[in-house]
Amino acid sequence: MAGERRTVTMLFADLQGSTAAAEQLDPEEWAEIVNGAFERLIGPVYRFEGTLARLMGDAVLAFFGAPIAHEDDPERAVRAGLEMLAAAGPYAAEIETRWGVTFDLRVGINTGLVVVGEVGSDLRVEYTAMGDAVNVAARMEQTARPGTLQISAATHRLVESLFEFEELEPVHAKGKSEPVTAYRVIGPRTRPATTRGLLGGDTPMIGRDAELDDLRKMVEDVRSGRGRICTVIGEAGVGKSRLLKAIESELGAADRLTPWQTERPDGLRWAEARCLSYDTSVAYAPFVDLFTRMFGLGPQTDFTVARRRVEEAVMVAGPPNPDLVVTDLCVLLGIEPTPEEQTALDDMEPPVLQRRVFSAVVGYLEACCSSTPGIIVFEDLHWADPVSLALLDELMHSTGRTQLGIVALTRPYRQDAAWRFHETAAGAHADRYNSITLLPLDDDAAEHMVERLLGGDRLPDTLRTAILERSDGNPFFVEEILRDLMESRTLALEDGTWTIRGDAGRITIPAGVTGLLTARLDRLEEASRFVAQLASVIGRDFEFDELAELAADIEQAETALDDLVARELIVERNDGLGRAFAFRHALIRETAYNAILLKSRRELHARVGEHLITRGAEPQEIARHLLESRQESRAVPFLVDAGDRAVRAMSLADAIRLYDQASTWLSEGADVELLRRVHEGLGAAHTLIPDLTGAAASYQQMLDLGRARSEPSIQISALNRLGFTAAFLGGDLEQASRYLDSARRLAEEVGDEAGLAEYHMNSCMIATTRGDMEAAAEHEADVTRLGTAVGSERLVVGGLLRRVLSLFLATRWDEGTRTLERAREATTGVTDPTVLATLAEAEAFSLLRDGRFADAWALARDAAEEAARV
Repeated sequence: MAGERRTVTMLFADLQGSTAAAEQLDPEEWAEIVNGAFERLIGPVYRFEGTLARLMGDAVLAFFGAPIAHEDDPERAVRAGLEMLAAAGPYAAEIETRWGVTFDLRVGINTGLVVVGEVGSDLRVEYTAMGDAVNVAARMEQTARPGTLQISAATHRLVESLFEFEELEPVHAKGKSEPVTAYRVIGPRTRPATTRGLLGGDTPMIGRDAELDDLRKMVEDVRSGRGRICTVIGEAGVGKSRLLKAIESELGAADRLTPWQTERPDGLRWAEARCLSYDTSVAYAPFVDLFTRMFGLGPQTDFTVARRRVEEAVMVAGPPNPDLVVTDLCVLLGIEPTPEEQTALDDMEPPVLQRRVFSAVVGYLEACCSSTPGIIVFEDLHWADPVSLALLDELMHSTGRTQLGIVALTRPYRQDAAWRFHETAAGAHADRYNSITLLPLDDDAAEHMVERLLGGDRLPDTLRTAILERSDGNPFFVEEILRDLMESRTLALEDGTWTIRGDAGRITIPAGVTGLLTARLDRLEEASRFVAQLASVIGRDFEFDELAELAADIEQAETALDDLVARELIVERNDGLGRAFAFRHALIRETAYNAILLKSRRELHARVGEHLITRGAEPQEIARHLLESRQESRAVPFLVDAGDRAVRAMSLADAIRLYDQASTWLSEGADVELLRRVHEGLGAAHTLIPDLTGAAASYQQMLDLGRARSEPSIQISALNRLGFTAAFLGGDLEQASRYLDSARRLAEEVGDEAGLAEYHMNSCMIATTRGDMEAAAEHEADVTRLGTAVGSERLVVGGLLRRVLSLFLATRWDEGTRTLERAREATTGVTDPTVLATLAEAEAFSLLRDGRFADAWALARDAAEEAARV
């Protein structure tokens, strides 16, 4: 019940007209009426496992998704709202008849991010939700027509394939700059489509050739008269249903597939049963769905008609004791029994009745498949109730006696009761059983899927990489991320080309995925869930000693980690140094992280940052935690260190981003050396791209800062680098000379030998460009002298090597050879590839002078390749 950030579906239900009705009645009478209404409104909330948050006079507020989430909370909320309306109508008629007053129910629903938790004071505490999404839900209810259910676009997006809707005029909500799109829910669809994915059932099948072949073989075995059992095992969204749809489409296209009640010698009976997440405690729920589909029944089917259809189907199949089978199938389906049947049922003990229902189901299905092969698909078996799982255990024996095939789609959670189906099949029925495990797509297949979904177009690299990293190869995640990007207009099709608007690297978790992952985390024990949240603060990869800094109870943390590994939410990695872990999916980590309140996040990030500083961890990681804990000024030195490392690794985009962050958080009184490093690093990264405009802008900003703070060393460095940029990126040697002359004068005035050395280094390169090798050699001598004076190995080595090249180019061979000897000594032990490539260039000149052309060529070639790598 602790405070959390959650995506929740909120339902408001209100009795309209209650004020006028209450005026006509005694308060006690009106209380009786309202209590009766509440009985009918609260029941659906509990049936669909929502949370009754508040009773407000004659209104109800309920949450779906807090404190426990389900992956289909929006659907549950809508179904609860429809059941409320269905119950309220007859009750309102009853009240009008008895009391002479009228009222109507109206229901509003919205889905959005809220903060949920206990709020109040010492006198009264209430579990509630706060946030703009609550206000929108209230507005949906307030603007709904009497006797209707109205939902927002945010909820509609998540349930549009399950219900029929009427789009309404946009609704104005308090605090909203734009009207909110609203929909009236008409009722459930007769044949709901999948709720997942960009294209639903038409999602392209990518990277599943081997699995399709396995399933085809199983189907062909059944068509050939051999009973088979198969499970398709995989995480949510990995493509289990899509695999079955692909096979079903193939069979339908080849005209081999027939409805269950249709007999054809060359046909294959096919039936499906859905297990629903909110029916896990409803006995026989998937079998009720199975026979409802088989016999063509519906919610409005009259009992007499329903019974006749059951009788006709049983008579055609011809099982033993057909009258008994009809009676027991009607019991299963909730069809009203005859008076004689009711008398017999009243005297029957529950275990006996269950045994009869089991026998009726098995007997009927065996009779159907005695002459014609048939396959029954159980979707989402992980949601099956215990009684149905026991019945399936018996039905598996039928596959050894008839032409019956059973296919079960389930998730790979060994803790679930449904896992027993797989274990029983693999043990007792191994001769006719096979399991197909669907793993996430590899990067190539996932990328191909993205291209297929977008009509063959390739996404920009930054966005493609971000999608692949976030989705972890889960096809549903890929689709939902793309769909979310399109709806937010981050990804748009313009003139036949996909273009990005905004920050493509910061992909948020789509609402369709949030519920799925939150529900999985909510299934954990409290300690395991808490440890998952602590670990999420550290990052996708984390070490045990980092987690220990956040956990109050180390032993409890170890137990929780073992549980998280067993549930395959995290994986343990052996790095040879200590226990290291990683979240299996990037989105699992982000879901756990997003649930933590901002205040708690900052506190945890601060503790991790202090620990990493003590350990001497990577500066970029330290900076991330300090920034998240709102310690921006402390993060700047670590951002600069990380930027320097990125430049050395030639990760220039990362370097620019890090330096820009450091520049953003530099305080007015920041250390001079830190200022220099930020702007020099930023300019250097732009120079290496090369980006003249970016480099010049960085150095000009550095010069302005130096002048504003009267710091000559900053000004000298900026002028030197502006000169270099003008000369070697812009090609303007005259402008470069003006910048460098200004740097020299200021350096001589304040005695800045390091700045003077930089001046000579840049002037040397300009002299070389102009072909004035004598002048270049003199500048290089000054570089070496000044570098020695200030103790700069970089300047000494750089000056010597440039001097060698200038002397050789000026044909001062003897002096160049002596300088080369000094350069060799100075570079002993140096590993910088740029320095080594320049040394090789100088060595090649020496070999050339001696006539060793082949050796010179080989050395120069190696130096050129090394320079290209750098």
